[in-house]
Amino acid sequence: MRLVNLLLFLWIPASLFAQDLFIQGERVFTGQGDPICPGYLRIQGERIVEILPGKPPEGSVLTASAKVIFPGFIDAHCFIGCAGNLEEDVFVMTPQFRAEDGYNPYDPEIQQKLEHGITSFFLAPGDGNILSGRMALICPASPQNYLLRSELALKCSFSRQTLLPYRNPTSLMGATYELASTLKKNPLLLDLFLCDHPTQVPLAFQWIRQQGGKGMLSLKEGAYSKELPELLKEQHYTQFLILQVPDWNSSQLALQMPARLQKAGFRFAFASHHSSANPKDLLLGVNLAIHYGLNPSTALKAITQYPALLFQAEKDIGSLAPGTLANFILADDLPLNLSAHIQCVFVKGKKIDSQFPPF
Repeated sequence: MRLVNLLLFLWIPASLFAQDLFIQGERVFTGQGDPICPGYLRIQGERIVEILPGKPPEGSVLTASAKVIFPGFIDAHCFIGCAGNLEEDVFVMTPQFRAEDGYNPYDPEIQQKLEHGITSFFLAPGDGNILSGRMALICPASPQNYLLRSELALKCSFSRQTLLPYRNPTSLMGATYELASTLKKNPLLLDLFLCDHPTQVPLAFQWIRQQGGKGMLSLKEGAYSKELPELLKEQHYTQFLILQVPDWNSSQLALQMPARLQKAGFRFAFASHHSSANPKDLLLGVNLAIHYGLNPSTALKAITQYPALLFQAEKDIGSLAPGTLANFILADDLPLNLSAHIQCVFVKGKKIDSQFPPF
């Protein structure tokens, strides 16, 4: 009998023994309507169980509290934790490669990104191969618990980085031929097309049309042109866009492009498109886009809800709701405010304290 009881005890999931976490906020921004003032979150394991107005039930142990609770930020296309490990110099066609295989969960940059509110990111293979491989959704709660989704989207790069003098192809015409030949032998659905020059955008549209309208554009600043919003309309483009977040060195066109695309009715997610040593780049770029005309509400969606919707991960990340992962920010003001201090972030229900000051 004792043996049976012991076996039953071992069989019961550990989550049933975990104590619920209660997080109190003066303002709880869920990303779904008006903020709850005040409100609290109840967390079991990695996920949110309840979001309710008022204070936690009497007798509950409060895990943390803050003036503001906000959904964790998402970088829609980056190379965080993968410096130098995401592309091959010899091969141009690597559709079998997986971004997570080049990911170093112990990279100190990951901790810096977390402490500035980036609780998940879409890890992409590099830009140097035409078919560069599969993206992954990373949610780094710990070095042992970081991969949320594998082989998420196949990336096709028309970047000028693919055209190297010591290997074929060396022209955009040659790259198109190589891509067509490879897909003829092994039909694949191309999910994401990276462009870093305006001449590459029409080529990407050709492939999207061949796929029956499936596939989305990831645009670096070099791909922008004054005609871009009109070109997207002419091509009846309805998918999300991924835009490189601007910085202090961006051109006037790049700074204004998010606002122009919003005015034209397009939805987009912001991405760093690199692994930057400065973990503040994403928020800084969003604020620059707002300064040049982007609606603040749209800007927030571009680093929360829209990246999640873009890759059909909205049941896990991008907003706060019962059932979503407990990925959120605790701060003394709206995190979009550059003077706000992020007290800590939670990733999959795990608290990560911030040691970084505001801007």
